Amino acid sequence: MEKRILAALALALVLAVAVPLYRALEPGHQEEVSGTMAEKTVDRGALVYLESCASCHGTYGEGGPDGPAVRGTQLTFNDVRRAIAQGTRAFPSTYHVYSRAGGGPLSDAQIDDLTYFIMNWDTQALQRALGAPTLVATELSDAGLDPAELAMKAGEPVRLEVANFTNTDDTCRGEGLRGRMLEPDGVQETEREVSLEIAAGETKSLDFTPVSPGSYRLLCTPSEAGAAVSEGTITVTR
Repeated sequence: MEKRILAALALALVLAVAVPLYRALEPGHQEEVSGTMAEKTVDRGALVYLESCASCHGTYGEGGPDGPAVRGTQLTFNDVRRAIAQGTRAFPSTYHVYSRAGGGPLSDAQIDDLTYFIMNWDTQALQRALGAPTLVATELSDAGLDPAELAMKAGEPVRLEVANFTNTDDTCRGEGLRGRMLEPDGVQETEREVSLEIAAGETKSLDFTPVSPGSYRLLCTPSEAGAAVSEGTITVTR
């Protein structure tokens, strides 16, 4: 009798492990996850494109007086990435340097997203981005926030995005910065202090409309007791 019970428990344990594992490795599921990740990358890249590139290369990549067409480029991924990050003849007459390492505004992750978008051009992603709030992004690492100085306008919708590259969960809040934002039901709007809870290794964003102009401290507090608090500044102009 005891052997039967042990055998049943062993079978239950095997099934508990095997079923989720099979689900994770199932080809259809892997394709679904891969497709979702690709769509998110394209959407992020479209936002960066509109913020940093469209003024010269055209909203839909058609090119203009100040920049060549980029939609449907025959260049390689590495050529496009190098052109964005370092400035190169990969795009004729393009010498703008956009990487932070070269004094530009974009992080490596943003450059990767932008390059992926250009290589996998998606007009629908652009149309979604055109209706999105202004992106204000920063990265949190053991060295602190980069960039540490953020800017937005009162009364204009923004999307505050924080990528957490530390090994601890963090809560980032704009001290005294209040914003109007939709509740999870997508209908009710509320006004409250801007705050984001970000797990280690994750990127989180919050859509809101800043209420009042001013200078506010952005404080990112680790969940680990005694760990240093990272500090930046959010400037809200009229």
